[in-house]
Amino acid sequence: MSVSKAQLKATQVTWSKHYDNLISQVKHDGEIQKQVAKDLSSKAKQERFCLFMELQFKLDKKVNSTLQNCINKPATQHYILKVPMDKPLTQKFSIRTASKELLKHKLKGKPITTQAQIDKKGVYHAFTYDKPKVKKPTQISATQNVVNTFSMTKVQYIANAEKLKFVDVD
Repeated sequence: MSVSKAQLKATQVTWSKHYDNLISQVKHDGEIQKQVAKDLSSKAKQERFCLFMELQFKLDKKVNSTLQNCINKPATQHYILKVPMDKPLTQKFSIRTASKELLKHKLKGKPITTQAQIDKKGVYHAFTYDKPKVKKPTQISATQNVVNTFSMTKVQYIANAEKLKFVDVD
């Protein structure tokens, strides 16, 4: 990818404005999210943004975090992926560095990242991948969650068992 100094400067100005708007809340979130999606609407714009993120990370990580949080919001994802708001998202768009964790994510059956991308430390990439299916909790994990949420002891749990209505297994 060949990016001129003028293109990089323009990208820096654009994304600095987005950051300022997100911090100051001068504009409504929906307006900012639509503009962010527009500024990530092509591969060239995504590549310039990735380069901006690499450089910005060295200066102020908070800016990167704020912009990534905006990109990760469901409304922004709908705009970027061009999915109507009344439809569920089946994919995710992300700007980040590659990691081994991304090897398990797929797009059309293929891993979304390569070992070469993972080996490039500090280099940002644009990824689009299928959202993983939400795992249904098991009986044990759901029960453990209740125990943890209410900080229950075994004695308390057993005492509450008498008050619960159980399903008949006839």
